[in-house]
Amino acid sequence: MNKKLGYLINFFILSSLSGQEQAISIGPTVPDPIPPKRLIVPTQPLIPPSLRPPIEPTEETPPGQEVPIQPPKQTESENSKDEKEVDPITKILNFWFGTLPAGDYVPEDKFALWFSYSAESERDFLIFSQDVVNARKGQYNSWRETGRGRLALILLLDSFPRFIYSGQAQQFISDPMAKALTIEGIQKEDDKRLYPIERLFFYLPLIHSEDLRAQQLGVAKYRQLFFDSPDVLKPEVYEFLQEALRSEKTISRFGRFPSRNSLMRRKSTPEETVYLNTASS
Repeated sequence: MNKKLGYLINFFILSSLSGQEQAISIGPTVPDPIPPKRLIVPTQPLIPPSLRPPIEPTEETPPGQEVPIQPPKQTESENSKDEKEVDPITKILNFWFGTLPAGDYVPEDKFALWFSYSAESERDFLIFSQDVVNARKGQYNSWRETGRGRLALILLLDSFPRFIYSGQAQQFISDPMAKALTIEGIQKEDDKRLYPIERLFFYLPLIHSEDLRAQQLGVAKYRQLFFDSPDVLKPEVYEFLQEALRSEKTISRFGRFPSRNSLMRRKSTPEETVYLNTASS
């Protein structure tokens, strides 16, 4: 009788200890914000082996002893997923304008990129060559839904090709698409949602066009932009306005840009030949 009572006492003691160990091991479903550095591996696992990460005991760490937790190794693909991808619209605008903290800011460090050509700058633009192709295929048409998205699309179709395809007729292929985007954006007043420095390039397809009405609209927009711009930006806007006036005069006279005739394999008229010779002298 005493022997049976002893078995019962031992059974209840072991059951009580096993329940405590299970409660401690399983714990709450929400993990602690700071994970424990070390783990006690019970002799009898409370969680089925199929659900536990395998921990192979070694001679140095026999069963029941403390085993350091090793953080899981991330693969290269997992690391790349953790990195936040840069929005393509933001990437294009940051490349062209840098960070614009305010409407009166003039990114003078970008002037060399905008107004001078070099082999180095051409290489910088090559990272956007596939984006230019995609934009020309209409794959980025959804960008038109915002003013900044439209501006990025205009840059891909108008300004960037002049660097990527410098010296080739391909640089002019998407000019009509860029012009249409600009005119549509003006109608929707997308230009008024941009900084003055951004509007400089928003209107640029108008004065790149060989359409006289687009040229006239470009002159009007740059003239208005001059009055809308802060004083610090007026010198740059004035230069764009002067270029717009020259372009309008050329299109009004010839109906096209004679300077493009060679690249586009167009035969120059005698008057255009005189003009070209005078301009190059």
